[in-house]
Amino acid sequence: MATTLYRMWIHAVFPTFYQRPVITPILECHLQKILADHLHSLGCQAEIINGTSNHVHLLFQHNPTKSIADIMRDIKGDSSNWMNQQPVMEKKFAWDKGYGAFSVSHSQHDRVMEFIRDQKNYHQKFTYDQEFQRLATLTGARPNTYHPAVPGMRSLRQAQ
Repeated sequence: MATTLYRMWIHAVFPTFYQRPVITPILECHLQKILADHLHSLGCQAEIINGTSNHVHLLFQHNPTKSIADIMRDIKGDSSNWMNQQPVMEKKFAWDKGYGAFSVSHSQHDRVMEFIRDQKNYHQKFTYDQEFQRLATLTGARPNTYHPAVPGMRSLRQAQ
């Protein structure tokens, strides 16, 4: 009998445009639900969503029929539209163009959950840029590495 087993956890993080601190505690609660609902509609199960006033972290089960680039585009677009419909938004809301998406092993799942849960405390000591650089270093990710689904990204050969 042929069997396919698939479970991939993704830790995604993305900032607001220019890292503007516009996600208020009230908006954050609703934004988390919007993101979780949209992930669910894409066949992805949100495990935890948290962040600060200028960025969001998500840990979710990846749907193998969707590319991560498509998932990120869809959830950022949908949540950006929702944010712009809120009367408390003084300026047009947008997410930054980039994002980080990192696979999480089963053995690191709980550790990543705690890291996301503790975002408010973590950012009393570190900026978003410091955090993003740390995540890139820990995961071995290279900024601006080639991804064919992301326009404007350079190939590794071009970067060298």
